[in-house]
Amino acid sequence: MWSSKFVLPPKAAWTTIALCRASGVKTCLVVILLASKCNNAVAERRVADAVESLRYALLEGGTSAGIMTVSALATTLRRLAAAKSARHGPSAAADVAAALKIPEWMARPAVAQARRWSADEIASAIATLADLSVVMKGGYEGTGALSEEQKRYVLETAVIAMATPAAQRG
Repeated sequence: MWSSKFVLPPKAAWTTIALCRASGVKTCLVVILLASKCNNAVAERRVADAVESLRYALLEGGTSAGIMTVSALATTLRRLAAAKSARHGPSAAADVAAALKIPEWMARPAVAQARRWSADEIASAIATLADLSVVMKGGYEGTGALSEEQKRYVLETAVIAMATPAAQRG
């Protein structure tokens, strides 16, 4: 029986499901799980876990897994930005939930994760993600599209850059 708290997945999840139809349900679910794991690792600044999950996702789903990861990261960075701008205290998750129109239980992790990020790091990650989205979908000109291997490299490099705190970068 469905509870009244059942929440339909966001549009990004429906896009992900549509991208996975050709590869089968099992592969699709594995890729969604791995992309989500990578996404959480980036938000929590666990670089090794983020790269490991990304590599497994790319192994299972190819470039479409990369596009799904980019989509999931966009959702997470949006939540982090909202959480970073929310006031601190016991009502922070409620404020973020109200601002993003999501249930409070979805906002709580973002509030905790946002403590690991500065506002500038979130802004930089969003800019990196915007460029990454274009590259993963074929490039700016359309004629200069990258090969599958190049897309994997660019994606992994971007994930490492986003997951690594600014203080630890060389």
